[in-house]
Amino acid sequence: MRGTRFGRSTLALLAFSVAVALGSTSGWAPPASAATADATGCRSIPVDADGPLRSAEARRTFDVDGTGITVGVISSSFATASAPASTAEEDVAKGLLPGPGNPCGRVDPVEVLVEGPAGAPDEGRAMLQNIHGIAPGARLLFAAAGTGQFTMADSIRKLADAGADVIVDDDTPFSEPFFQDGPLAAAVAEVHARGIVYLASAGNYAQTGPEGTPIAGKQFGSWATTSFRGAPCPAAVNAPAGADCLDFDPGPGVDATQTFTLGGGGSPILVFGTSQPMPVDRPAITPVMLDASGSLSTSFVSQPLGDESSNILGVDLSAAAGQSSLVIVRTDPSFTGAVKYFFKQAPGVTDVEYVDSVGADVVGPVAFGHSTAPDVISVGAAAWTSPTVPQGFSSIGPAKLLYAPWTGGAPAEPLAEPETRHGPDVLAVDDVQTSFFTPSPDGLFRFFGTSSAAPSAAAVVALGLERSPLSTPDQIRAALTDTARPTPSPYRGIDEADVTGAGLIDAVGFVGSLLVEDSTGPAAGTPAALAATGASLPGGLATAALLLLAGAALIRSPRSLS
Repeated sequence: MRGTRFGRSTLALLAFSVAVALGSTSGWAPPASAATADATGCRSIPVDADGPLRSAEARRTFDVDGTGITVGVISSSFATASAPASTAEEDVAKGLLPGPGNPCGRVDPVEVLVEGPAGAPDEGRAMLQNIHGIAPGARLLFAAAGTGQFTMADSIRKLADAGADVIVDDDTPFSEPFFQDGPLAAAVAEVHARGIVYLASAGNYAQTGPEGTPIAGKQFGSWATTSFRGAPCPAAVNAPAGADCLDFDPGPGVDATQTFTLGGGGSPILVFGTSQPMPVDRPAITPVMLDASGSLSTSFVSQPLGDESSNILGVDLSAAAGQSSLVIVRTDPSFTGAVKYFFKQAPGVTDVEYVDSVGADVVGPVAFGHSTAPDVISVGAAAWTSPTVPQGFSSIGPAKLLYAPWTGGAPAEPLAEPETRHGPDVLAVDDVQTSFFTPSPDGLFRFFGTSSAAPSAAAVVALGLERSPLSTPDQIRAALTDTARPTPSPYRGIDEADVTGAGLIDAVGFVGSLLVEDSTGPAAGTPAALAATGASLPGGLATAALLLLAGAALIRSPRSLS
């Protein structure tokens, strides 16, 4: 475990940020071919993320490659996929993973602590390729997420016990509570207290209405209300005695249906949660669907998602075409709390009846689970070829918590005031080349999603920790967000804090902002020394920076606002 860092200088970080912002952090354009991680050119494919994240420049500038830092990955599996285009052994031979025979001399193999099930897609191996490309000197660990939030929490602890300095995951089990910190947030808090930096993918659940439809440009990925409004159920539902249904109409009218128009094809799936705190014997609601004629449809069957104590339900809309209407039946008359649904995926959805936020009803935010926890650095995605534009699927916040964290005992008490958590924290890039995951129209294999962005962010963190191994997780978060390049939100009415966070990661700014300390103080040429002398800032900028620092307090982008 790393020790507590001595006397981090906020002034130094700000001084370096001024120098970088006025110096070399202007815009980036994709090169004809991305730089490779090793000077020998011994990799078989380029590291596409190196350009937009400026990680190749950071390696050269600060002579870091992640050596001495251990990064743990949690995902589906490492090497159990059926007939992959490239095996783990072939990846080593191609210079894409470390191990015996690696042509770049990186001979220490990935250590697999927990393997995933047979036939899983090996997404963890793709994540490890991303990390090895940016931080080829880092020791790599892998543990599969397993079947839900409790098995994934076990994997977090196993990676920590194996010596991880950084952990990154791309898995948000649908059994995680929507309105409360659950077992995964608790496990992350444990490893955070041990000095381990934790990153997570923000998720791929944002949904934007297609052009040429009534919901064009609108974020329709979720719908939530803070308290259950009871209404008579449609006769076709045949609700049990004492049950009623949710009123979707935010005004004086009453409407127990939320109608969707679907074009057919694909597999749209709705995921539901309530504000019942863990543990939950059974959810207080049952979602059902009516077909276009208003009759109860037997094509849609709600079922629990995930593991024990879950209050999450899923409905598969694959059979839908044309209009279908959602009805949420309240089967527990004592339940008066919040209800939320979001689309796990929404191909073919062209219209949604209640698609605007009105009063207590909020439409759009899809962030949930441990990726919103205060000890997690949540990572959104932008394509490496256009890194200032977030991907349309990259999950947006905020998340709203109503209950105190789960502690493993009796249900927690409600919070005195709801807690709003913005996110993601930063952006990294996806659409980068791998050896097998997944086939792309250009004939290459390209890794999309926040699952691809998060490991690249973790690799940049490893570069920073090599330079400043005494930095705490909170200091790493601050440096990463303080030096990120602000990236505007493309969505009208949705702030950057809930779409792009602090902005695109800048590895040069981040690594350079971290202090290198020894028994005599900051090393020559580090930001601390530069802040003390002003020597490296051009012209009058040194004086301007020092004047700025004299009155500056550290500015944070708070993860949670009560």
